[in-house]
Amino acid sequence: MAVDKKLKEKIIKEVQEGKSYYSVAKKYNFTPSSVRDICLRAGVKSKFKHAEKKYTDEEIIDFVKSKGVISQRELEKELGYTALNHRLLRMARDGKIRFIRLLGRSKYLGCKRLVYVDDEDLKKWFLEQLPNKMPKGLRALLRSKLKDLGVDVDLSYKYASRAVGIDPELYDKLKEEARKKNVSLKKYVEDILKGR
Repeated sequence: MAVDKKLKEKIIKEVQEGKSYYSVAKKYNFTPSSVRDICLRAGVKSKFKHAEKKYTDEEIIDFVKSKGVISQRELEKELGYTALNHRLLRMARDGKIRFIRLLGRSKYLGCKRLVYVDDEDLKKWFLEQLPNKMPKGLRALLRSKLKDLGVDVDLSYKYASRAVGIDPELYDKLKEEARKKNVSLKKYVEDILKGR
């Protein structure tokens, strides 16, 4: 985008007077990086500096290790950051941490990006978080996603009971009796079998 010379001069002058790239960018409807580029080409730097890092990469890694697996949102909240996106991506590129991005929102997981260091921690976390019964499609999606990451986890579940076919008239009678006793059909049949 071409910026006229007079506007560039105004931007540079305001930064020289002590305004931040962000405040000047907001005033002239630019991005802060565009304002910074204009100023740096003119040899002008803002007096504002980035905030000091609250935690080193190693401290963040240790924190993630202590949690095993943590969502990015929880990590930001626990460490007092508003956003760690770029830093976590850099750390992942450097091989210091790993993360898995989940598309959409799952009622089972409640988050979009999980941060972890060790695959075993991720496997353990999934097994603890997920209910025994969940939709087949979600189970297949998670198993596939984990397999792509090199984490082999069995998300199948075994049925504790089996289906039995009975005569429709008998079913209706049992259902009516269960309703009269104010119990579920399953509970009523269990009571009959146990001789109660």
